Amino acid sequence: MIPVKKIVEFATSGYLVSTDEAARMLGCSRSRVRQIARAKSVRQFKMSESGRAVFLDLGDVRRLAREPRTTGRPRSSNASD
Repeated sequence: MIPVKKIVEFATSGYLVSTDEAARMLGCSRSRVRQIARAKSVRQFKMSESGRAVFLDLGDVRRLAREPRTTGRPRSSNASD
């Protein structure tokens, strides 16, 4: 974890985690973590000019880890039950 110094006003928890750390916490791959971040479920912070060094707000990652996850393909709207 990285303590946030300059961007405390953006990170609710005051700490940032790397995509590797977030993947371990969520039990998924780094690419899935990046997909979640792009979908705006988790606040992300790019720390380099290239944008390759991405860190996520620890509070958001913990919140996401507590939420129940559904797996598989979504059901179609006309599926008969």
